[in-house]
Amino acid sequence: MALPLIGVLLAAFGTDTADIAGRDIARYALTSVWLALLVGCLTAVAGTTAAWLVVMHRFPGRGVFAWALALPLALWALNLAGERAQTHLRLQNLEAAQEAHSAQLKAVEKTLESLDTTARFILRDLDALRRP
Repeated sequence: MALPLIGVLLAAFGTDTADIAGRDIARYALTSVWLALLVGCLTAVAGTTAAWLVVMHRFPGRGVFAWALALPLALWALNLAGERAQTHLRLQNLEAAQEAHSAQLKAVEKTLESLDTTARFILRDLDALRRP
């Protein structure tokens, strides 16, 4: 997530001319920090309040609510598993493409061998025609 900001900073402070002025970079960085702090504080308050309600009070739907509080902890693992599956599928597709490419290369090699043999016969025949 920090890569776009790093890229913008490198573009702004690099030797080449940048389209983004230094004050814009500072404003973007401050806005990002402010947003991260605000989201962190609101999440901490909402999460603490929800956890306190689940622990201290009995109400209908409490079990579902408690499960929902733990759901964000599982999302990291689900995201990682999904990315691993995507990577695995990409590798399978890459291997299939490589096999197809290999088969095409073999076909081209056979064609070239056939052309080479044909060219040898033609050259031999031309050489025979040149000799009286």
